[in-house]
Amino acid sequence: MVWLLLSSLILAFSIPINKRLFGDLNPFTTASIFCLASALFFFPFCKRKWKNPSDWLKILLIGAVQFGLMYVLFQSSFFFLNGHEVALLMVSTPAYVVGIDSVLSKRWSRSSIIFAAMAVLLTILSMDFSQKFHFQWQGIMLIQSCNFSFALGQILLKRFCRAQNISNTFSLNSVLYGGAAIICFPMAFFSRKYLSLPPYTAADISNASLFGIVCCGICHWFWNVGTLRTPTHVLATMNNLQIPLAVIVSCVAFGEKIDKFRFTGTMAILGIMILAPILAQKNYKISKSREVKF
Repeated sequence: MVWLLLSSLILAFSIPINKRLFGDLNPFTTASIFCLASALFFFPFCKRKWKNPSDWLKILLIGAVQFGLMYVLFQSSFFFLNGHEVALLMVSTPAYVVGIDSVLSKRWSRSSIIFAAMAVLLTILSMDFSQKFHFQWQGIMLIQSCNFSFALGQILLKRFCRAQNISNTFSLNSVLYGGAAIICFPMAFFSRKYLSLPPYTAADISNASLFGIVCCGICHWFWNVGTLRTPTHVLATMNNLQIPLAVIVSCVAFGEKIDKFRFTGTMAILGIMILAPILAQKNYKISKSREVKF
């Protein structure tokens, strides 16, 4: 839980900064720099040895889906949507997490469905609907594909690490982000012919590298550690925690004006979204300890 909370707090700061710094630049190049910088940062710590070479391929593919494809789709959505529109459309991620896990495990959990629905509804309540929304179907498709990609990567990594008895992805990070970079760079290379966008400057590259290491690399490492240590219904709820946190961050850190009623409501929603998974996880551990093994 602590890892997911810490990651959500970093992501709450990163969304408005991402839009401001990289919203008008080539999304494929941006995603490539994010992933490559993260892969190089974690490379000295990549010391894990696999008995089966196919495990390397699995990790590369999971990284390509969870980070590479996700960041390409996320960065591309800024051409069609404003920041608050992107935030609103991200609320569907818990539903994808529960749906994918249920399909792969061939078992539907009532608690997972309830927690996913709660996460979506509470997050929508924290949104500011006084702003004008001009949704474009391209942006909607991009963000929903982004949500699905990130959710699929989380569940696949969780299942892989469970099968391999891995409790921390630290030694896997370089391979995960390497797989993401492999899928991003060909897109960045071929997109130059079709996208007339401002060229990347040295300052842009340094900013993207630093942003990639902190908000893509370290932040999502925290997230994946939390993913491995929490049940799916808790993970589904925590996927939307960054959105009410982003509302509070925008108000406190960036000085955006917000009415007292909405601020109080957001704080209440934030408290519910944090406490409910904690209580659920305690009950989950108690119920697991009471199971009778034959």
